[in-house]
Amino acid sequence: MKYTEKSALEWLEFAKNLWESENKFVKSLLKFLMRTIKLSLKILAPAKINLSVEGGVEDPAETGWLYSTFVLLNSYFDESKRVSLEFIPQFEEPDTEGAGSTATTWKASGQIVYSFSIARLLFFTLLILISFPYLQAIKFWWRHRKDFK
Repeated sequence: MKYTEKSALEWLEFAKNLWESENKFVKSLLKFLMRTIKLSLKILAPAKINLSVEGGVEDPAETGWLYSTFVLLNSYFDESKRVSLEFIPQFEEPDTEGAGSTATTWKASGQIVYSFSIARLLFFTLLILISFPYLQAIKFWWRHRKDFK
């Protein structure tokens, strides 16, 4: 068997054809990914999230609009002890002398703290291993084993 290297365009065409011909496998794989994401958000949720953003845009009115949007978003997390958001608006217009640039400096810092046990990690891994669609993946690989070379 001779190995031929495929270009990126050929790989995209190959992926498109697989997407269209393997509808059942693609749907089961997407369901698996969604279950994994939901499960990870439940089991491996962070204990504390801190986020601080400082900045503004050229127009002070737009900076005020951004700030009000942030306050609205922050009110959603107000009762939560796990999420802490802070936004410090800069209403001054940037110094545009000489450079001709109107860019404003944005600064962001954050921290995510996780607190879970090894048992949670093992439980998460076990649930992923159990729920993976193995038979459909094996059938998919067997039907397309020559295409991957």
